[in-house]
Amino acid sequence: MEDARILIVEDDVITARDIEDSLKKLGYRICAVATSGEKALEKVEALKPDLILMDIQLKNGIDGIETSEQIKSSFNVPVVFLTAFSDNATLSRAKCTEPFGYILKPFEERLLHSTIEMALHKHSLEHELKRTGTINAALAELSKALLSLASLEEISLLVLSYARHLTESTYGFVGYLASRDAQLRIPAIEDGSREEGMSGPVFEEAAMLQKWVIGHGTPFLSNEPKADPRGALVLDPCREEIRNVLSMPAVVGEELVGQLVVAHSKRDYSQWDLEVMEKLSMLYALAVQRKKDDEERESLILRLQNALVNVKTLSGLLPICSSCKKIRDDKGYWQQIELYLQQHSEADFSHSLCPSCIEKLYADLDGESVREA
Repeated sequence: MEDARILIVEDDVITARDIEDSLKKLGYRICAVATSGEKALEKVEALKPDLILMDIQLKNGIDGIETSEQIKSSFNVPVVFLTAFSDNATLSRAKCTEPFGYILKPFEERLLHSTIEMALHKHSLEHELKRTGTINAALAELSKALLSLASLEEISLLVLSYARHLTESTYGFVGYLASRDAQLRIPAIEDGSREEGMSGPVFEEAAMLQKWVIGHGTPFLSNEPKADPRGALVLDPCREEIRNVLSMPAVVGEELVGQLVVAHSKRDYSQWDLEVMEKLSMLYALAVQRKKDDEERESLILRLQNALVNVKTLSGLLPICSSCKKIRDDKGYWQQIELYLQQHSEADFSHSLCPSCIEKLYADLDGESVREA
């Protein structure tokens, strides 16, 4: 790994200079040289090196092994031991700290180079495995939590918190497309608008981003948004402190249902972050679609229940006047039977006379007169 930043911990000035010269020849950068364990701990915290070359026998204060133990418990930085001692007791103590390498003095540059490269590679693999485990555990936890949430706002807020945490982002928003007008609703946003001393929110109007996403249907990642024309779609151009942005559409099948955006991570976004956001967007899309399906199902059930109420009203016992044939409703009022049926069913009425009523009402008329009437 060329250009790696290495901290040298060596109390002998001449030896430290030789190590520094060898590392520079091999293409590494020296971030600092510490002459004691205490100073080494200060440098690690301040400079965050990629690797530490640690002399085991440090004369002042804590030795290299104890220093390595503290680094292991507090910082995620690989340590390679340098020593002129190869006795079993020293090796046994050093093994307990699980170093990434062990080089005996005097050393060859070729051995130094291979040991450093193996240590950096091993540390990278371990970091990826650890991060994969952390992310998988977080996604499993999120999947379970989404099942119990009652609203799209709660779902969006929870997904945003996971997205910001897993990508180490300061800002972000999560939104869904409304069924009625296909507009992006954003119930979850962290844009710095509540931070003291901030001139305004980080994100411009999300409608601009929505148009871009609908038109392209693809994610975008930019670690230099001010130099990227797409950055203007999501960021306020006055906010120079925003160093990167990552956006991911939430899709079910081929249907766009929402959008996830994070911004201003402490480090550059990578392919790894893109994959994490893709997994989060899948969970969000499924949760949003399930919630919309649930709401549609509940609406249908309500309509059916209302229809059943009307049907039950007509199929029950109806109090009707035996003389005028009016019906008493559930509020105690008497209504004409046709008006009552119109209100409680889909039926409508036209009025005429049946033959029996004609004969009764017009008994004094002959048949021709009745037909003409």
